[in-house]
Amino acid sequence: MTINDYNELKRKYDALLEENKALKAKIREFAPKFENIIFHHKPIQSGETLFSNLEKLVSNSKSDAALPSGIDAGSVTRFSQNHEKIDLFMSLFKGRTDVYAKKWQSKKGASGYSPVCLNQWVPGLCNKPRIKCSACGNQSYGTLNESVVEKHLRGEYVIGVYPMNLDETCHFLAIDFDKEGWKQDIAVIRKICFDFKIPVAILKVV
Repeated sequence: MTINDYNELKRKYDALLEENKALKAKIREFAPKFENIIFHHKPIQSGETLFSNLEKLVSNSKSDAALPSGIDAGSVTRFSQNHEKIDLFMSLFKGRTDVYAKKWQSKKGASGYSPVCLNQWVPGLCNKPRIKCSACGNQSYGTLNESVVEKHLRGEYVIGVYPMNLDETCHFLAIDFDKEGWKQDIAVIRKICFDFKIPVAILKVV
């Protein structure tokens, strides 16, 4: 390679760097128009995928009003410590902590969610199936904590959060759109959230 060839390559390399810089500036310029939208073409199944999508949601949101003090959403990445990711997850998908549900599946294939009771099947305390859990006087619900959430994110089991608090307030909503016109309905919700600076994620499950 001659010195002229090197200089030509160096000139093209520098030009590409400048173009890359200009494109990034354009992306930042237009980002607010498309912030808060994330499309996923597969259901979220693993903790790794969930954290990755969660990071995108938070990094694309300019409003931290929904996050408790002390949590900097933009500082949490896939390289963060586990407790930082768990704290972020629990701050976004926050509901009742005095009780949570766990998914079950019968041998016949039926499935559902039931509150976790620490006295379940304990002799002398649990009278299932003769007495329903809702009518049992020995209820001792498990609390939703970091350990439970970590096992959920690692795929050890699937839990459910009760988003409605005892004072009838709610920290987050999950809305299912289907049938004809679902795209237009999502667009309306997305615009409202954008106008009021409410973080929103749109997940397409097929």
